[in-house]
Amino acid sequence: MNNSKSNYWMTRPLKVDNNFNEKPYQIISNEELLIKVQNDINKHPYKLLYTINEPKDLNIICEFINKNYTNDENIKSIYKTDIIKYYMKDALILCFYPKKNKIKSKMIGLIIAKKTKLMINQLEFNSVETNFLSIEPKFRGKNIAPLIISILTKELILQYSIGISHYTINNPIKSPHYCLKYYFHRMINIKNLFDTNFIDDEPNKLNDYIKIYNHFDNYLPEQHIIYFNKKITQKISDDLINLIYLNINSYSKYKYKIYEYKTFEQIKDLFDIESFHHFLFIETNEKHHLKIKNYICLNQIDILNINTNLSYSNGYIYMGFYENNLDILIEKLTEYIWKIKLFDLITWTDFFNISNSYSKAVKGTGFLKYYLFNIKTSVIPYDLNGLITL
Repeated sequence: MNNSKSNYWMTRPLKVDNNFNEKPYQIISNEELLIKVQNDINKHPYKLLYTINEPKDLNIICEFINKNYTNDENIKSIYKTDIIKYYMKDALILCFYPKKNKIKSKMIGLIIAKKTKLMINQLEFNSVETNFLSIEPKFRGKNIAPLIISILTKELILQYSIGISHYTINNPIKSPHYCLKYYFHRMINIKNLFDTNFIDDEPNKLNDYIKIYNHFDNYLPEQHIIYFNKKITQKISDDLINLIYLNINSYSKYKYKIYEYKTFEQIKDLFDIESFHHFLFIETNEKHHLKIKNYICLNQIDILNINTNLSYSNGYIYMGFYENNLDILIEKLTEYIWKIKLFDLITWTDFFNISNSYSKAVKGTGFLKYYLFNIKTSVIPYDLNGLITL
């Protein structure tokens, strides 16, 4: 992957321009794409065997992802089986094995592609959201990732007749990618963030951090938060879910040039998963009628420090709709989470376009480049991009 001549991203650039009025379109047909990727597979020096949607055991899939998904030897992401199950629904799961061994040999690679409706400048495209490309460390550096993606593309066409996908990369590509996103954090449990080395500072500064980050300003005293989670809330009405569903898609249509259309069933599924946490910001008017002003959904992914064997709990902003400035919502939400001891920090990417410092946000060093495969579109600024990644 270090050789630019064989770098997958350098040889498959995204076709972009700066004309927002030009309609996006698929660059080559599925038939042409199938021939192209099959040729790439045939030419690749390494050969892989693979299964489709096998094994079905969630624990096997989850264990492999948790062990191999990150390239950082010092940290390990901990995904629970319920969030993996959510991404496996309506998805293609490919498990890879070395060809020199039998098919029942040890798995060395995995990729999941979930079917979705992609909206670009109000046009709808059948697409897949690709996540969890994982390769066992000793097989990295053999240009395996491009081979896995080529095989996945082939199967998406054969199984779904879909030749458009979107995912994130950390490699440079020849043409401009359509979005570069940085991580931002709101720190909450300061002591644990020190213990796990998320905060890399002198231990004697612990109390200074606590004074800053455990002091909260309530910018929305007229609103209160109602919290939903499968673990504590067994049932939520379909009427309320439908209201959230309508608001999510209306907000996305108004706010973003590109986003994933969420169906009612997809929204409903999130309320049946413990790893997703839902926060409704409610305001009561003079007639004592309740109104949902804002909604934020977080998904939980814990991070383990391999060196200390200690972990911190991270809540990622997954989606939402907002009437108020998101920055002050995060501050109010942070105080609520701190009181109920739910997460050690909240994380989001900068397409949420938080422009001031009410939330005491800290910019992280990590970033993601969104890549849209086999479609031509205009360059999308980060704040007009409504896609989420894990």
